[in-house]
This record gives sequence, C-alpha cells and structure tokens, in this order.
Amino acid sequence: MTTCPLCTTNLEAHNNYFLNLLKGSKPLVSNVKEFGANFEKINFSEPFDQAFESCFISGIYWTLSSLIILNPHAKLVDIIKYDELIDIFNAVIACSQTLGSYALGFAPFYKNFYYSPTILHTLHAMQILVILSEDIGDYVTRWAATHSKMLINFLKLQILSNGSVSRTTYEGDIQSNNIQRNKLSSIKNSALCGDIRDVASLFGTVNLLHKLTGIDYSNEFANILPKTVEWIISCKNDDGGYGLRPGEESHIGACFCASAISKIKIIRDFTTDKEIAFCDTVSMCKWLKARQRTNGGISGHGDKAPDVCYSYWLLATLALTSNDGNGNCEINLDKLAKFINSCASPRGGFSKYPISQSGNGYFALLFDMENSPDPYHSFKSLVALSFIGRILSSLCIQHKLVSINPLTALIIHSNT
Repeated sequence: MTTCPLCTTNLEAHNNYFLNLLKGSKPLVSNVKEFGANFEKINFSEPFDQAFESCFISGIYWTLSSLIILNPHAKLVDIIKYDELIDIFNAVIACSQTLGSYALGFAPFYKNFYYSPTILHTLHAMQILVILSEDIGDYVTRWAATHSKMLINFLKLQILSNGSVSRTTYEGDIQSNNIQRNKLSSIKNSALCGDIRDVASLFGTVNLLHKLTGIDYSNEFANILPKTVEWIISCKNDDGGYGLRPGEESHIGACFCASAISKIKIIRDFTTDKEIAFCDTVSMCKWLKARQRTNGGISGHGDKAPDVCYSYWLLATLALTSNDGNGNCEINLDKLAKFINSCASPRGGFSKYPISQSGNGYFALLFDMENSPDPYHSFKSLVALSFIGRILSSLCIQHKLVSINPLTALIIHSNT
C-alpha cells in the first residue's frame, strides 16, 4: 500500500458526520448541552426514539474517539468547547444509577423506570471519563474518587459463582443477590449469564478505573479469579478460536476478548504466578487468517457475511497477541483496507457492509437504508484503518500520530 488508508476516503465528511451526531439539528447522541445541564427538566414520559436512547452512552464514546482520530493534532477541547465538554460529562454522569447505597453502574440512557445499569455501558462511561480527563481532569478525578468503591461493588455483584459474569442487574439486599447469582451459575449457557464479552467489559472497567484513581483493585477480585480464568479457558475451541460461551462456535469477538483479558494487569499477574497461558497465539492466528474472504472483508464467525466491524476485532486481536501487529497471520491488509473504504458513505460515516457502487453514491444510499452509516461501524472502521496504517508504516505525516491502544480502544495518551 503506497497511500495512507486514512486519506483514501473523505475525512472532512466523516468529521462532519460525527460533529452532526454530537451537535446537529437531529443528533443521535443528543444535544448534550440541553441534556447534560437540564436533564431534570426533561419530560421523560414523552416518547423517545429507542435507537437514540439505547446508544446514548455508547454513542458519545464512539463520537468523541472518532473526532480525536480525525483530528490527530488537536486536543478535544479545540474541537469541542470547554463548557460543552462539561455538559457531556454531566450527561454521562446523569446515566449513572445507584443500587441502594451500596453499588453504582451506568445505564445506556437516563430513564430510571426503563433502563438498568449494565457492565457494557459502565465500561463505555469509564472510557468517556478517561477521554475527558485530558481536558477537564478535575471534574473527572473528583467524581471517580468519590464513586470508585460503589462502581467496584456493582462489578462484583455481576460475577457468578462459576467465574462468569451476569448481564443482568440485581436489586435488593446482598444476600438475595448471592442466592440469585448461584441459581444463574447453574443454568448452562443461559443468556442471563452473559458471555466472554461481559467478562472483558468487567475487567476492562476495573483497568480504566485504576487509571483514573491510581488504586489497585486486585484484592477485590482475588477470590474469584481462579474460577474466572478457568471459565475463560473453557471457552477455547480445538480450531484455535474462542466461543462466546463454553461449547459455542469460535467467534472473532470472543478471540479479541480472550486476548484482551489476558493483558489486563489483574489477570496477567494471576496467570503469570500460576504459569497459565490461555491464549495460543499460533493456533488462534491460523483461525483468524481463515476469516478473510475474497473481497478482503472479515467474517466474524461461521458463514457470516463480512461486516466492517470485524476488521477492527481482528486487527485489535493481532495487535494484542504479536509484536508487529500482524502476527505473521498473512492477512491481506491492502484488500482489507479497500473493503473498509468500500463501506464509507460519500456523506460521511461507514456502513456495516459495502455501499452499492451502482449509479450515484447518494442515490444508491436512498435504496439501501438498512445499510446506512452508523456511529458504531464508523468508529470501528476508523480505528481499523489506523491499525492498518501503523502495521504497514503507511500513515501520512498528517495521521502518523494516530495511535490506538488495542486493549482500551482509546487514543494513546500519557494515561491510557
């Protein structure tokens, strides 16, 4: 590849796409000034768009990260005004919910009677706080120091007795929670028990909370780590991949989660002491290589059609498991970059599948609404292109400073 993969698409259009999500007339992520500063005045009995609600916290994370990638020589405060960053902070904190006086987690949206806290949205909230700490660190530090213990308690409540993690949120006293968790642990592969993504989200949250507070939380999870590591190992398959749960088919997202979990300090220290290695990079690499299809895209599992987000999961896994970011897996990165860019909309953003090339690009989009751009696939596409540019050393001067931590999915600063 002779050209920078971040320069082969309309960067200005992508930048405007995310700015419109954040501050446009009909924003997906919301008018954060109104929501953040005045959320108590909003009439939540009025109907909201469910897609808007369910991706509020996540959408802020994807949007802020993408704007930083697209503006590598600017601070976030140069892109979004200081007061607006505080509004975003307030909007995120408004999504936190307490379980009694003991625990606190984050729901996808501020609506107590409808949404409950989840591990995933708690992770995304921590990722946002780490991003904001670069520019409004005092606000973030004070909040994290005050609420870190309740966050840890929330995470501990989600851990089942078999070491896996529940994706439900429990109310009531701690004794009832323990009884319910034990019941869930006995239900094999129950959807209520979550999967390896929930385990990765939990320990990823612990990792980021440590970065925000400087507190070592290892002792909080010491008793459950043996069971958790055992459960993760049970997700490994003979083909070298990992399933989302024990006995399920290998999934590229599960491979990333297993690789990421192995790099988190709490897990890494435990497995090193016990001489446990649950990531066989050679066999995993062989499975990952087989996921690339003739059009350059990546199939996440089974016969699933290539989806642009799987490009990110594959490249992030390689970055975690090898020194050169490619792991000698012989992935055709040129073809992969072309596939990703084929998913780019001329109006900004990326779709999950290639956008129709027949006729005018704008006209084609009108008949392909189910494959329209969205912030999730747009963010994953930009990160994947940045990974490719780093591996091939083909990022141009403008983008050579873009560097993403594959473990935290955050731009690498001094504290990430």
